Amino acid sequence: MIPVKYPEEVVNNSYNYKTWSEMVVAPDNIHVAWTSLNMACGAVNFLGKFNRVENNGNISYEIIDSKIISTIDFLEQDRTNSSLFKVKTQRGGEIKQFIEGGNALSLAGSLSDISPKSIYQSLKTEEVYTFSHEPGYEETSILSPDEKLGIAMSTRFSNKTNMAILGLMSRPYFYLTLSKFVESVYTYAVTNVRRYRKGNVGLYYLIKKNLLVIRIIMELICMILKKNLYSVLLYLGTLPI
Repeated sequence: MIPVKYPEEVVNNSYNYKTWSEMVVAPDNIHVAWTSLNMACGAVNFLGKFNRVENNGNISYEIIDSKIISTIDFLEQDRTNSSLFKVKTQRGGEIKQFIEGGNALSLAGSLSDISPKSIYQSLKTEEVYTFSHEPGYEETSILSPDEKLGIAMSTRFSNKTNMAILGLMSRPYFYLTLSKFVESVYTYAVTNVRRYRKGNVGLYYLIKKNLLVIRIIMELICMILKKNLYSVLLYLGTLPI
């Protein structure tokens, strides 16, 4: 085991109650990303570099050149009108995996509705999107080496804890008013199922958006085989036109 030293500004932040969570290393074995859990703004994501340190034969790593890669302030002043504010693009969630050779990340977070989703975030551009159109709870996507297939935690086949109704409730900029509700969704669908509630939050296969048609067919076949016709109708009603 080799110790890792995190940046002082992260370790000494009085609002942090967990310095790191879900730390992942990029394919170049230099860049590293992690999530710090913060009482003031929830999950804060960082990107940095490993620096090898040798001292009297002891080896350790310190993280240098770190920067925040998630949205902290949801509003920004309009440059053309100082009396107006604009809503920033939402970036963030719990980091899960480096993808695209280290040029992007997969995360578990909320982008367009209350239920957590598996999210793609580019580190080179402003692009952010969800991996699937599931209206319910779905997170922790882990992609295959060719990044065409993946697995995710999902409640879509769990009749007792399906969160789909929340994803059908349109709430523009919901994270400005209802972000705290996400924790309640997680507790109901995941934590309580692990403890006592009947339900399922197991793995579900998914495909990246560039194979949308094949993914839709596979999802519908899975639903039909499980005889979950209600989920089929619900799913069809949420597909993009």
